[in-house]
Amino acid sequence: MKMIVPMLLLAFSAFAGGLPEPGLTMYGVVRNSANGNVRLTSGALTWTITPPSGGPVTVTALLTDLGGQYSYLLRVPFETIVGSATLSHNTLQLNSASTSYLRTNVLLSVGTNSYPAALGTNSLGYFTFTTSDRGRMEQVDLVVTVPGLGQPAAPPSFSSSGRLSHGQFQMAISGTAGQTYTLLASTNLVTWIPLQVFLCTNSAMTIWDSNASNFSRRFYQLGP
Repeated sequence: MKMIVPMLLLAFSAFAGGLPEPGLTMYGVVRNSANGNVRLTSGALTWTITPPSGGPVTVTALLTDLGGQYSYLLRVPFETIVGSATLSHNTLQLNSASTSYLRTNVLLSVGTNSYPAALGTNSLGYFTFTTSDRGRMEQVDLVVTVPGLGQPAAPPSFSSSGRLSHGQFQMAISGTAGQTYTLLASTNLVTWIPLQVFLCTNSAMTIWDSNASNFSRRFYQLGP
């Protein structure tokens, strides 16, 4: 009897949920049509997937920069029901017959604000899935219309400059706080060499060229 009890418990726990499947992986670009279709790389998506029967499931994904091309990657969870198992919470059942799922309900959250997102013109408002689709990947682009959201960082610029008494050349710059810039120098406006890479900690800050006194003339520019 001591051996039978744990075996029965193991059998019961094995059927507490379905068998996890690779499911569907969606990825794509999120653009803001109110701001020059800029690609968004920050925020969070909340995506509601509705099956033909049963309750909808909600999947989430954080926006990020994927390879300089895409904005998000998320997996839609599926399970296969085996025996008397029951479907896990917030999971879709994988069927042998082709089944359609609605996916038009999408919200983009940025900070405390949420905005509705529409599917791009190249994306369908539904997807079909069956056992032969395990592990499928599909590009689904999204569009939001929110003025000012995802505004590109302003390019850096020099606001003032001058040579100091001890030979250093001082430059006041304007940039976007949190952005990294490179100070480049040239003696002929043709060949440019990087002098320093720095983090812009404020919208206005000061940098120096400590070797400026070694040159009769020197030109400067700022780059990413």
